[in-house]
Amino acid sequence: MQKAMFLELLESPEKVKNTSFEELEQAILQFPYCLPLRMLLLRKYKENDSNTYERYLSLAALYAPDLQKVHNFLDK
Repeated sequence: MQKAMFLELLESPEKVKNTSFEELEQAILQFPYCLPLRMLLLRKYKENDSNTYERYLSLAALYAPDLQKVHNFLDK
């Protein structure tokens, strides 16, 4: 994932629809402790009604210092 694309997704998380799962997962493999990347992937799972969403929500919660912010991000 390129820096410009990452910044664009942070500014407009709804654009995650146009990003592939593979691209986000590869970015997480490259930067495993990057919480914003994990939140973007979690949002992608939620928007696609993936059955992986519940499992990944638990994993992402381990990285998040404030679970309320995670829920706020997902509900935007």
